[in-house]
Amino acid sequence: MASLLDKLGKAGKYRKPGPVARLDRPQHSLAWPVAGKIIRPFGRERDPQLGTWTVRQGVLFGAAEGAPVAAVASGKVIFAGPFRSYGKVVIVDHGGGFFSVYGELGGFEKEKGDSVRAGEQLATASEHVYLEIRRGTEALDPAEWLSRK
Repeated sequence: MASLLDKLGKAGKYRKPGPVARLDRPQHSLAWPVAGKIIRPFGRERDPQLGTWTVRQGVLFGAAEGAPVAAVASGKVIFAGPFRSYGKVVIVDHGGGFFSVYGELGGFEKEKGDSVRAGEQLATASEHVYLEIRRGTEALDPAEWLSRK
């Protein structure tokens, strides 16, 4: 995902040691993208059968197929299309080096270049919705930024 953001020319300028990207909002203040629960958390997870580690750079929500998927904050859609193992993806640039990435989507409601408001529908869900929150190319734990339920 970092390489896609670099390719789009949006995140590279926020790489260390240059200007530091910022999130101009308090933690636990972003809207949830979809009704549902987090079923796979952010961070490292050990597979008990294989003994291997997986690093997750976002969270996975269980969702009803076709449920609306909304922007966590206002911004501009900079990508809408398929991307590797993420499936159908929408990326929103919120300014100041802050991006949200929505994957494993069922369908699109917005396209590249569209402006969106916080809570505005971007897409529809498949049976899951993946969310990454990024400061430049650095992945942040969405659970620290989404409002508490």
